[in-house]
Amino acid sequence: MQKDTFLYKKVVEYLAKLILEHYGEEAYKLPTEAKIGEEVGVSRITVRKAYALLEEQGLITRAKRGGTRIRAALSKEDILSLLRANGYVPELVPDKDKSIAVILPLIGSYHVTSILSAIIDGHTNETIIIDSSAMSLQKEQELIDKYIAMNVDGIILYPVDNEIYNPTILQLSTEKFPLILVDRLLPGLTLPYVSSNHENMVKQATNHLLEAGHRHILFFNANIKTNSSLSIRKESFINTLSGAHNCKPYFYSFEGDADPTSLSFCDKFREFLDMNPKISAIVTADYASGLHLIKMLSILGDPYAQYFDIVYLDFNPMQFETAPPHHHPTYIMQNSYQIGADAINLMQRALSGTDISNTKMIVPASIVLGNKDRQSPRITSIV
Repeated sequence: MQKDTFLYKKVVEYLAKLILEHYGEEAYKLPTEAKIGEEVGVSRITVRKAYALLEEQGLITRAKRGGTRIRAALSKEDILSLLRANGYVPELVPDKDKSIAVILPLIGSYHVTSILSAIIDGHTNETIIIDSSAMSLQKEQELIDKYIAMNVDGIILYPVDNEIYNPTILQLSTEKFPLILVDRLLPGLTLPYVSSNHENMVKQATNHLLEAGHRHILFFNANIKTNSSLSIRKESFINTLSGAHNCKPYFYSFEGDADPTSLSFCDKFREFLDMNPKISAIVTADYASGLHLIKMLSILGDPYAQYFDIVYLDFNPMQFETAPPHHHPTYIMQNSYQIGADAINLMQRALSGTDISNTKMIVPASIVLGNKDRQSPRITSIV
């Protein structure tokens, strides 16, 4: 009899530990009677008796097809009170802070820094580990493998590339591991992501230029490799212009990373502009493209420097501090902080047991009109 009582108490205390470790996780199910019997080394009858007691005390709910779950309405304090009242207080395991790895391509840009700031501001008891892939697909792979080996509870990833992604990401997507993408998506995978509304950003920019009377508009892109956000932006540019009458899209792409000064690109860009003299407006593909355009137009000088109506994507007021007082360009700034805030909130939901596998969160961005001093939209060729 003493042996039966010992085994019975052993099972209850084992289950109590599981309940305390997993309370608040909506999707969590306690193990089957057979599994518990195997783990603790007792018969299924003993396990069934322990489960019956916990159900009677209101700690768990049981359903034939729904499995055994922790009663959702209970707090940790409620659980401890019920266990103590019945003399079953396990040797408590201290609460383990959840750990989240945040892997970013580069740390330092306004966009990435704002995302990171929101993640840090939004975390509660989680340990946040920050690392950079340095825009290297290989390093991204190494970092993901490293943090998986460290048993982190989740990863927030700003992917390096969407056309080529490492095999660990594919594996994690099938295992329902809490992996959340920011700013980019990976086609073919059901990973949750938080991103700006890239399609609408370009639509706003292009429509603004169309309304100003421009019909020959350039999409200026300082990127050879095109990630998902840039692909969406380019497609939106094409679609927006195709919906307008008597309009023509132009595209200029180059490897901006090869020369941060932009000087070596100027001659070819001048040739392109001279070959396409009807271009009167420009939409920059992203922040880096905008920086290159500013430098290149400055180097080329007049008439190029003052000729075009431009909408800069991903810019913010701080980037225009050096602009002349009369020249405050039109731009669209991503709500980077909101992206980070939504990402950490989504991760916290995942760590509490919520299934977020098909979650897609799109953050809007608005156009900010500039006040560049000019008489009227120029829709004639450069002379």
